[in-house]
Amino acid sequence: MKRASRTSGFTLLELVVVVAILTILAGVALPVAGKAWTSAARRATRERLTELARASLEFVRDVGRNPADVEELLVRPDDAAGWLGPYVAIEAVDPAGGHPAALDAWSRPIRIVPDADDASRFVLASPGADGVANDDDLAVAVDTTPVRRERTLRALDLANDALARWRGAHLGEALDRDWPRARARLVLDGYLSPGSDTVRDAWGQEFAPESAASASTNAAWELVSPALLARARAQR
Repeated sequence: MKRASRTSGFTLLELVVVVAILTILAGVALPVAGKAWTSAARRATRERLTELARASLEFVRDVGRNPADVEELLVRPDDAAGWLGPYVAIEAVDPAGGHPAALDAWSRPIRIVPDADDASRFVLASPGADGVANDDDLAVAVDTTPVRRERTLRALDLANDALARWRGAHLGEALDRDWPRARARLVLDGYLSPGSDTVRDAWGQEFAPESAASASTNAAWELVSPALLARARAQR
């Protein structure tokens, strides 16, 4: 006798139930996964911004000014004689401009935003997940004051040491209190290198004789930084 065969499988109702369950699970899992990815992307971007902030301080220490954009941390600018970069690894190219760039986790270029009130400060910024400047932006503020102070004090030490050595070798001889002219004399006599950065402080202001010194050219005087003095007075 022939036994009736039966083909096993899912009924239409069972398939509908399975699809419904999978849809529910996907609806729950996708937002959670999306939030986790966004959180990871924000964390990676903030770490990149912090790395660029450290690199920016090294740039200022070597060049003496703020980087105009992130590309200057990667490629030597024409006017940056002291540039010793690249200060961060070149990992990407700006899709829009085709030049080296530092990108956030959403593959968008990180920008430098100057501080309109203080040349010592700027912000490294990413527009965040939506790519639009708003409240979800990521930013790290950079204050270059300590580095500028370091550069300024180093230049002052060099200039004042040259002044002291010149006076020691020219007893009784006067040195002009106008610093550009006095510096030219020190360079001519071999006490300063022509290329030494001893004209201005790291804020771009010319060094000047200390105001407490006598106006007489025969009196000994030292150089000071007007910007450093102003900042010291502001902090009192």
